[in-house]
Amino acid sequence: YPRFSAVAEFIARDLHAVSGGTWQIGNEPDTATFRGPYSLDQAVRFAFAGARGIKAASPGDRCGINPAEISSVSRELCRLAYGPDSPLDYAGIDNYFGSWIPGEVTDWTPAIDAVAALTQRPVIVAEWGYPSLGQVLTFEDGLLERMYAMSEDERAAELVALGLPPGVNPFCHWQGWANACGGA
Repeated sequence: YPRFSAVAEFIARDLHAVSGGTWQIGNEPDTATFRGPYSLDQAVRFAFAGARGIKAASPGDRCGINPAEISSVSRELCRLAYGPDSPLDYAGIDNYFGSWIPGEVTDWTPAIDAVAALTQRPVIVAEWGYPSLGQVLTFEDGLLERMYAMSEDERAAELVALGLPPGVNPFCHWQGWANACGGA
């Protein structure tokens, strides 16, 4: 991916002063939602090209990717991305315990430890959050399957029928989330 490497080099050179010297390359490449048609191997090669471009502009900067969770796919991603010749300096992690995935705040330590063990790199918690009002997101009622099967126009019509403004993430509105400790 030589063009991406060149773009990453330009961005790092142009924005180094405001970057803090740490760059996340891509977003959650262990999920098909963000990886798109790339295979895991392609996503890793893409991240490596970006990291090499960034380091060409600023050799001391740190680069990494951020798995969405600890799954068999993310384990394979980490195996591919964090070998001895990897240009990646840290591993990010994104988790939404108690909402997008089951769990509670106490699940962070084992998740961070697992990513550190998989990658042998420092870990940065890159995303976290806690949607409110209800239960853990599930596939039990078939809503997610129906939404994923719809075209964008069908989803937009469904949002309007539910009284939600276009562009709103419907899952946050249709699923009720709360923490298991009783807080909303």
